[in-house]
Amino acid sequence: MTLKDEIKKLILDRLVFGLLVGVVVYFSTVQLEKNKADEAFNIAVNQIRVQKIAEVWQEAALFEEKFDDLYFAVDNAYFEIGLFESTEVSEKIIYERKEVALAAKNVEDARKKFLAKIRLNRFYLGRSLEAHVHEYYRALASLDILQKLSLQNSGNDDNYSEILEESKAEIAKFRADIDQVRRYFIEGGR
Repeated sequence: MTLKDEIKKLILDRLVFGLLVGVVVYFSTVQLEKNKADEAFNIAVNQIRVQKIAEVWQEAALFEEKFDDLYFAVDNAYFEIGLFESTEVSEKIIYERKEVALAAKNVEDARKKFLAKIRLNRFYLGRSLEAHVHEYYRALASLDILQKLSLQNSGNDDNYSEILEESKAEIAKFRADIDQVRRYFIEGGR
């Protein structure tokens, strides 16, 4: 081989090597840009997800607040009727009072908004978090039933004292369940 052939071989070798390096660099750059775009997309989706979870949680808090308002109104109604009237207290009499009826309507409105917000943001919640939201809803509904039972029985004879104590224990249990779901929300579904 002559010097000219060696130089051609060396140049060809360098060109092939340079071409291979160029192709590798090009595809790695393309992949890096794709990864950056995917990461930016994931960050944007996660920001929206956090916002949507916060919206659902806000509706849940309003729903729970309306329950508290209702039971405060019911409790006051029982107290006022028992204090100022000698009539037998029934649930019908209680729920016909204006402030109680308004509070009950507010609970129903908050319930509808809460369920609509869950349906609207189901995609962002994901299956696991959506299941916890429904668990929270069921816990509040159970709390509603137990609080009604405890309020209905609070003015009666000692026969209901055991039921009332059991109801209060169940209410405390459901409050603990609600707090557990709330912690799950705060931790972002982890």
